[in-house]
Amino acid sequence: MSPEQTQLLWKRSVAEGDAARLKWKSEDKAHLAREAVWSEWASKMFHKKEALVDDGRWNLRKDRDGRLVGANEPTNEWLDEATVDFSNFEFPNNFYSRRWHFPGPARFNNTKFLANADFQGAHFHLDADFELAHFNKVATFWKAKFKKIAFFEGTTFASYARFREAIFDDDAWFDNASFGSYVTFREAEIFGRAKFHGAQFARSMSIHDTHFKQVPDFRQAHFTEAPIFQPRPLLPEAPSTEVPHIQHAGIPSYERVSTGKERHNLSARYRALKRLAIQGHDYEFEVSFFADELKARRGVQDFMLPKFDKSGHLSWTVAVRFWFGQAYELLSDFGRSLTRPLLAWLVVTVLFAGYYFIQRSTPSLSKVSAAGGTTTVHRGPQCRDDNYDAVYAALQYAFNRGFIVGWDSPETDKPALKCLYGSDADGSVIPGGVVFAGKAQTLTSAVLVFLFLLALRNQFRIK
Repeated sequence: MSPEQTQLLWKRSVAEGDAARLKWKSEDKAHLAREAVWSEWASKMFHKKEALVDDGRWNLRKDRDGRLVGANEPTNEWLDEATVDFSNFEFPNNFYSRRWHFPGPARFNNTKFLANADFQGAHFHLDADFELAHFNKVATFWKAKFKKIAFFEGTTFASYARFREAIFDDDAWFDNASFGSYVTFREAEIFGRAKFHGAQFARSMSIHDTHFKQVPDFRQAHFTEAPIFQPRPLLPEAPSTEVPHIQHAGIPSYERVSTGKERHNLSARYRALKRLAIQGHDYEFEVSFFADELKARRGVQDFMLPKFDKSGHLSWTVAVRFWFGQAYELLSDFGRSLTRPLLAWLVVTVLFAGYYFIQRSTPSLSKVSAAGGTTTVHRGPQCRDDNYDAVYAALQYAFNRGFIVGWDSPETDKPALKCLYGSDADGSVIPGGVVFAGKAQTLTSAVLVFLFLLALRNQFRIK
């Protein structure tokens, strides 16, 4: 429809609604009367579309801006007739379209809503274009359903904006939108890309239980008040080399993409979420989004093997970052697990104890003295002379190395070393390999103890 035809249909619905309100003294009756006028027209459009589909003449394509256009003449004719065009129109009073169905494109770009705008339960079957629209009062899209792309780029919401339980089957574009008051997407579902790049939020944004099938894009978004994450919005698992494929229900599947642009932006989107968590002093989500950011870099910015950079130089940094990230995840779940570093520390300690025990069989039972002669090294197979067992001695020495500080001293090590490797007039005889292994164990244990303390800090939000 042309803008004039659209306005005439809307005015008919308003007149019917006003008449019902006067007759029944009920706002619900007024909504039903307006809906009846609109549904009569929408039903005709749906029947015409079904005829085109049945005849095989229905064909849509996207233009370079992502908007749907007809790919043949019959489809274009239907789109011209089914389009609702309120572009550049100004609604001075409350706008009601509760439960209305928009069979074709809905054009509200640059539209001004001077009073409340009620789209509760509305169904947009093709593109919903609110680009540069201005909502002066409350904008309600509660339980609205957008079956194709919802364009809210540059839209101004001067007051409260409600998208609670709204369903976006395709993309939701809010790039550079301005929210002057509180906005909620609680329990909303967005199956396509959720784009808030450069959006401005003067008040808080609620994403309680919001289902994002792809990681939302908050890059360059500005929040005067931090968004409300509790409880956590549902995000897909961060893939290493893939991005989510839109799937209507259940866990999102993943498909490989031909370009690396979306994959490259994925880590930046997690980084933006981490920044918002920091702003909201939400330490748990900060750590979680940091982990997702590192995983999203794999195969995109970090690689298993060194790669040549754009200048032709071989870069080892990408491989170092990759393997450090893998180790960080394996040993501590990115600083979130207390048990992983603790178990790793125990395993390392027992392995080194086994090495120290095996080395006791080294057949070097003599030692050259400073005077050039040799002295005998005394070593008992079970260390019974010192009331020591060799296994216990190996474990004690390994645990001393593992504790790093407090236990590592010559006095505490002397009985174990004497038992394992014997002694001469100058003291214990320690094989060179054991000395090197002890230093390696201390270094490894220091890393694991640090990861344990880091997880402890993260668990109790210690600053």
